[in-house]
Amino acid sequence: MTLGTHRIYYARIFGGEFRERPREEEAPGQEEPGIIRVILIQGLAGTHVTWYPQLEFFSKDPRFDIVALDCRGVGLSDTPTGRWRTTDIAEDVNALVQRELGWDQCHMLGFSLGGMVALEASLHRPDLYKSVTLISTHAGGVLGTVLPPWGIPPFLKTFSALNSPHAMDGGLELLFPVGFLDSDVDKVHDELKEVANKHLRSNDRITNRFKMAWELIKQARKYIEAKDFPEIRPEGTLKQISAALTHHVAWDRLHFLRVSGISFLVMAGMQDNLVNYLNAGMLADALNCPLIMKEDAGHGVNLHYPEEMNSALMAHIERAERKKPVEGRRPLSPRDGFPPGMHPWTTALIALVPAYWLSRRWVASSFKRFVLTATIVSLVLRMKHGPLYRVRSMLEKPAMEVRQ
Repeated sequence: MTLGTHRIYYARIFGGEFRERPREEEAPGQEEPGIIRVILIQGLAGTHVTWYPQLEFFSKDPRFDIVALDCRGVGLSDTPTGRWRTTDIAEDVNALVQRELGWDQCHMLGFSLGGMVALEASLHRPDLYKSVTLISTHAGGVLGTVLPPWGIPPFLKTFSALNSPHAMDGGLELLFPVGFLDSDVDKVHDELKEVANKHLRSNDRITNRFKMAWELIKQARKYIEAKDFPEIRPEGTLKQISAALTHHVAWDRLHFLRVSGISFLVMAGMQDNLVNYLNAGMLADALNCPLIMKEDAGHGVNLHYPEEMNSALMAHIERAERKKPVEGRRPLSPRDGFPPGMHPWTTALIALVPAYWLSRRWVASSFKRFVLTATIVSLVLRMKHGPLYRVRSMLEKPAMEVRQ
């Protein structure tokens, strides 16, 4: 699909068979009854093949018409010029759904950056989506854009080893807990056993670290074979990072989604190294939706527990299909008199100058000056943007929680 001057690539699977359908192959039409349409949006620097466990699962059901795209800047999609925001990527998604695919309504799954894009896409066109699933993502703000404390060591380890043979290990440790990666694979299928026999010594165990690394390499073959499009491009990745850091959906916008009639579901892992799991509780509270939290999972919770997550996704989509549609859902656009709110970092920087000036006038001690400045900035953030997160009972329940 071409949008203006850039191209967005997408893969489409339908008909109960797990294979990418060519564009010219006839797809289910709007008039065909019982067809469930789903669009998948991947995270930062990820491509559509990273949805492999979900694509394989849903493709077995002939009711599903599934589309997974490479967001701008990665995979087989172009890298347009200029600064990007999550709203720009959301416009790509809405244009794909409405203009290219011609879908009246569908279900949307967003992982990490894809979840941020899903929030923006559903804000601007709530009439297009029956349900939205948000996996390991956040609504922006201070809590969203700052790495959780426990994620800083693996983050530094990963980026310090980018040019070494251990780069993939560091990347995997950002996505999954080390305990999971170093544990044995539960089910070793024939293809994995064949690869292990070829690359491992006879006394080596087949661990999840080996399995996940092999999966990533296998998924990248498509882009290696394409030759003209590398899977990950530095410029596109940096622009996606910029979009993620400036992403912010304020409380009033989350309330708009809460009453929009869209069925939401939030999934997260409590050992997420990239997105603080407290964001999941905040999103579930703000959207008044079910929450699935795994105590021992990390950022890639949908890859860590594919069977459980897929079953939950299927149940959520089927519930949304049975739900009576809400009439009169209006499209939302910044041009319609609902501009995006000020980002909390901007508010903090603006408040910092007068707060520091007041603290210098009132307090002599450097430490007390710092405490007073931080207190004033925190109060301004609280008054302007509401609480950073809500206190939830999930924090007392480490096991998976599903709240209806």
